[in-house]
Amino acid sequence: MMKSPVLFAAMALAACQPAAPAPEAEAPVVAEVPDPSQAMDFSMPFTVKVVLSEAAAAELAATGERITVDAYYYGAPKDETVAAEVGPGDPGVWLGTETLIIEGAEPSTVVPGEFENAIAVEKVGDGGVRALVNVYSAREKSADNRLSCGILDESLEVLGDAPDGHVINCDLIEE
Repeated sequence: MMKSPVLFAAMALAACQPAAPAPEAEAPVVAEVPDPSQAMDFSMPFTVKVVLSEAAAAELAATGERITVDAYYYGAPKDETVAAEVGPGDPGVWLGTETLIIEGAEPSTVVPGEFENAIAVEKVGDGGVRALVNVYSAREKSADNRLSCGILDESLEVLGDAPDGHVINCDLIEE
């Protein structure tokens, strides 16, 4: 079978044309990860005074039980994007926890106001960084918490501005 010379010429010309340029590859999207060495120091110490009822003081003295002071650091999200990251029902941007064990006979303590997720402070909006402070027995002598204490939930700015500290009252659970 004889092929047309025009068909061969067209095929030859098509083979000689440069290939269409490949579409440019999009640059990969790289998430920006904050450099922990660039984190600002957000340490804001504050004083907590645990005031024990007579019965609570007597119980701790008799058993040798100590007191736990837990500070949970958080803040309201600065915008809708951060709020979506945090998720519904969450109290805010989680920054970390500090736990101190103090003696029942010396119930005033300085909480350093330091937290492990200081980089996330940039995601906190109005109201700044807050501390939710809980106090309970250290459970070193008994598996059960023996104290019923108030809580403290305040901004670090307000907490740090009170040189005499913030009082948290504690009774025995049985009182």
